Amino acid sequence: MADPFSAAKAGAKIPGTGTGPIPFDQDRLHLAMDNAHLDAVIVTSKVNVRYLTGGYNCIFFETMNELGIGQYGPTILYRKTHPEHTLFLGSYFDKEQLPNDPIWIPNVDISSWVHYSTIPLIIDWIKKEKLENSTIGLEYPFLAADIYMALQSELPNVKWVDAVQPLEYVRAIKRPDELAILRSASEKVVEAMLYGFRETKPGMSSRDIEKMVAHEERRLGLTFDYCLVGIGKDANRTPRDNIKFEAGMIMDFDSGGNIKGYIGDVCRMGSSGEPEPLQKQLLEEINHVQMASRAPIKPGARGGEIVDAGKKAIAECEHGSWMGYIAHGMGLVSHEAPRLVTKPIPYPNEWAERPLEAGMVVSIETTIAKPECGYVKLEDTVSVTETGWEGFGDGGRSWNPIGS
Repeated sequence: MADPFSAAKAGAKIPGTGTGPIPFDQDRLHLAMDNAHLDAVIVTSKVNVRYLTGGYNCIFFETMNELGIGQYGPTILYRKTHPEHTLFLGSYFDKEQLPNDPIWIPNVDISSWVHYSTIPLIIDWIKKEKLENSTIGLEYPFLAADIYMALQSELPNVKWVDAVQPLEYVRAIKRPDELAILRSASEKVVEAMLYGFRETKPGMSSRDIEKMVAHEERRLGLTFDYCLVGIGKDANRTPRDNIKFEAGMIMDFDSGGNIKGYIGDVCRMGSSGEPEPLQKQLLEEINHVQMASRAPIKPGARGGEIVDAGKKAIAECEHGSWMGYIAHGMGLVSHEAPRLVTKPIPYPNEWAERPLEAGMVVSIETTIAKPECGYVKLEDTVSVTETGWEGFGDGGRSWNPIGS
């Protein structure tokens, strides 16, 4: 029987490869590599493989990575001075999809089943490119330990550097098509939430309600990620069977769903009848913080001005001491660049001191969770435009009726 990978091993062109223009800002990638002193990058995260290929994502591994005793290991090897030498390492499962979802990368090897079988291919490429004494970027959080140990052993003179933040820098500015997808994802998540509020009935558990919202998100074309459901004055929003919605309660949905990997992530409130005066006041205060945070958003503004404006608005609120607040970038990764805070998520906030640029997308969220009121929250997605800002999925930001 013929070896199904013989064409790839022989270097023959694989259908669907070397097709179309480079789909990302190559100058921005090269600038990021220069700033990090990188001669090449080895890209192993599914997010960045998807981004640098222009959206390619193996459908067999859409919801899993594991295979046998390893995992799917898509890899891109990119050298700044010779982009035409870029190599994509795929697997048996990519061979039928690539002709239908073509990529620009001209050099493709699909002889690997799992991640560790890419090791000799990566080492061979580095040696062919004469990069044995160079500086090469790796995605440390997304690189298997067995690959890293082999690279260190076989290439002792290479200087390995973490490339997560340089690659994040490239993704920070969204193209018009990316913005359109993020807008659509946000709007559809809100649409599914409003459906969930309308269709909730007394006696339904938060697990029942989560399943209903998930079904609606999928019907609208989203890949469902999660839906947290707060009911009444219980501040634990984990969907479960032992808490039921009853008439007169409030409810919140905090849900994420994606289109082609681009995440819609928003939070909206619902009420069965009139919310209590305190609950009503708290949502008004939260909205004040949310809108104040948008006010400074424009190209050239320091990223930290968003947080400064939010904190100033919190100080103006009667219940500001109750509030949790965060602002962060949104795209293919939740909490990507621009990252603006160090708490509660402990990541670096260097974007707080950098200027905002048109095409950036920011999630702003303000939360109050107290026994006096339950869980009251708004989370909004806002893009930086040439003249200011635009809210994505801005519907349903007040109290939405439940069961009507």
